[in-house]
Amino acid sequence: MTIKKLNSTKVLITLRREDMRDFELSFDKISLKDEHSKKILTRLLKLACLNTGMQFKDNRFFIEALPNDMGCLLLISVVEGKKRKIYRIKKYTTRLCYRFECAADMMNAISTLYKMKGYYYSNSMYMQNDKYYLVFEYPNISNRLKILLSEYSSQISADDIFISRLNEYSKVIAKSNAIKELGKVFSVTSQ
Repeated sequence: MTIKKLNSTKVLITLRREDMRDFELSFDKISLKDEHSKKILTRLLKLACLNTGMQFKDNRFFIEALPNDMGCLLLISVVEGKKRKIYRIKKYTTRLCYRFECAADMMNAISTLYKMKGYYYSNSMYMQNDKYYLVFEYPNISNRLKILLSEYSSQISADDIFISRLNEYSKVIAKSNAIKELGKVFSVTSQ
């Protein structure tokens, strides 16, 4: 874990995966509505005060939780003015995305997944520059599914900006439940 004072109103706390595990935190569950997360965030604020000399007491501030390849970043910003604490955590969502280099790989993967009857809801399929993108709206899938998808595609990083670009500039093949909808079509055409 590192604590760095960025300027007179901002502190950046970097939590590695080991720190997240030690604190029993996961990025998806960081919330001030969760008592455990609230307790850990309070401890981290106290550590930030000790290490940087900044005072959060009697000040209004925001906490932004940002996913990081090595864990999680917490950006704490003091808002000058009113003298009361308001806790807000801004979350940036992460999604899983798999890129297929050709239509045949995409069709084979979707057909196999459909036959497994594991439709894995909340997924979309896009086409851009002759490549196909399968996006899961949640950050975790089973290892079995990851292994199967790795045979046909490569996993790529998919933050909100990447997904927005796909929505804007690519052709939407299936907006929701792509595995189920496309699997029906591919199973009929393969018979």
